[in-house]
Amino acid sequence: MKKSTLFTIAVVLFVAPLILSTGYAQEAEAEQGNMVWILSQNVSPNNMGVYETWLKEFKALADETGAPDYGVSSNDQGISIFLNIGKTMAGYDALNKKFGEWFANNPGVGELEKKYGHSLNFSESSVWRHNPSQSYVPEGYDNSDSRTYTRVTNVWINTGQMEKASEIIGEFVAAWTKAGIKASTNTYWNVFGEEQDCVAFVTSYESFDAWVADRAEVEEKVGNEKLNELRGKLGAISRRIEESESFGRPDLAHSNQ
Repeated sequence: MKKSTLFTIAVVLFVAPLILSTGYAQEAEAEQGNMVWILSQNVSPNNMGVYETWLKEFKALADETGAPDYGVSSNDQGISIFLNIGKTMAGYDALNKKFGEWFANNPGVGELEKKYGHSLNFSESSVWRHNPSQSYVPEGYDNSDSRTYTRVTNVWINTGQMEKASEIIGEFVAAWTKAGIKASTNTYWNVFGEEQDCVAFVTSYESFDAWVADRAEVEEKVGNEKLNELRGKLGAISRRIEESESFGRPDLAHSNQ
């Protein structure tokens, strides 16, 4: 697999609209959420220190020169860099243009790549669209709190089962709403980057202990019988289900705000 680095962001954003033109299963929905572009950086544990030094120096340059905003999280595979694209394909064009201009005006980016590029094994890119109508947000939920521990459940849907999957997700949301679960869960559908239809359920917490408390609340208020019923329905139309954790890294992220 070809190695890709931060320096290739503009290239990836240029190619992505061509891939997206092949179609997207959720495009027909009336309410469109924002799209998020993710660059997943695979880094060996013994190279993580060097790679983080690269990101810190990259961030310093971005902070000084006003690069487009990006977020960073870490996981057991390495680092993920993500950017908010917006609701339409015009966001790709705008972001690609901004990064292209920024790279051109800051040759130091290329120098950092030459210095630290050996620390990266390979990179994979994907784009996900948030689906607000299939997400659960409890009344009065304060999204401004700092939540840096995130659990993600990825579900690869069997061919021809997208409509059924949407129905089942609606049942999950209804069950969570009825129970009044405290944590918010956001639903994202893959636009490109996965080999088949894939949906991700993302919930962020203040800590690992907060996630444990949330699981206990769900079991108590939703009930194991209902949980098993819903999980069984989703499993029956899925090829694979994987759960992972990630940790927000604001120390490596860049924002112009």
